[in-house]
Amino acid sequence: MLQGWYYDPLHGHCLRRIRRTSMHRYRITGVYGDDEPHTGGTWYALVTATPDGDEYALEVDFVGKPTKRNRFMTARSSKRQIFWDDGNVWKLLYVSPAQLT
Repeated sequence: MLQGWYYDPLHGHCLRRIRRTSMHRYRITGVYGDDEPHTGGTWYALVTATPDGDEYALEVDFVGKPTKRNRFMTARSSKRQIFWDDGNVWKLLYVSPAQLT
């Protein structure tokens, strides 16, 4: 399960939201943190997730983040976390619908 809200500790301590768009495809919506240009502005990335046992192999296209030099990254998802090739780890947050109203 990839859908949900994630915490990104390396880039402005911001939230990232992942939503499923179709079978094995997802969209990440994020904001720029105070350590990045365009602080508070939004960006998006498109994800293709390939099941690999209990994990997913992720191919991520940061098409909606024009300031990113290397637009494509890979990662893997396992046990409520996304492990990026650059060493960053996003953790899936527990969220109650009551918090969103």
